[in-house]
Amino acid sequence: ESNRQELLANIAHELKTPLAVLQGHLESMLDGVEEPAPDKLFSMQEEVMRLTRLVGDLRDLSLAQVHRLELHLQPVDLDEKVERAADMLEPLLEEKKLRFVKELAPGLPERQLDPDRLNQILYNLITNAIRYTHPGTPILLKTEPAGDRVRLTIADEGPGIAPEDLPHVFEQFYRGDKSRNRASGGGIGLSLAKSFVEAQGGTITARNRNQGGAEFVVEV
Repeated sequence: ESNRQELLANIAHELKTPLAVLQGHLESMLDGVEEPAPDKLFSMQEEVMRLTRLVGDLRDLSLAQVHRLELHLQPVDLDEKVERAADMLEPLLEEKKLRFVKELAPGLPERQLDPDRLNQILYNLITNAIRYTHPGTPILLKTEPAGDRVRLTIADEGPGIAPEDLPHVFEQFYRGDKSRNRASGGGIGLSLAKSFVEAQGGTITARNRNQGGAEFVVEV
């Protein structure tokens, strides 16, 4: 019950800001204080899109947790999906002068996966690494065989995850100690990744690297 109440409070908090922005702009336009200029309308559209994404993510998360998430399974080449995700997210590296280091094992067997859900897993884990790693460092994207499965590792060279936060990084809206450099969690991206991996019969773990930074390991 306590977890449910906390989750509802966090969802309300996430919805409150974009709704307040929209309400403020609309009231100003209706009162004639500001004109419905294109830049203002664009800002409002961004907030609506943010709300739409959040509601969609929350719906997918709830369906996955009760094993009702619809999956469209087909043969998927993991290396191809990793390459494509890296290409799409390349522009995000420029500001922090980051780079991808790819260690993709050739000839991995195709796996029966949902390509759209796999893309969401990749995007969430890679953007998480980009957000928390140190400027000028590499982000490792590695694939390898793992018995009858395939293994994906996404690793950064950031401050890592505080030991007390490590067991909670996949919880919705979990926030680590604000005094630490790495604010573990805080949204639902990692929760979504975990739910989507497990819905497809896989596993995901988070751990700190011996050389510094954190890594997320997915087996499917």
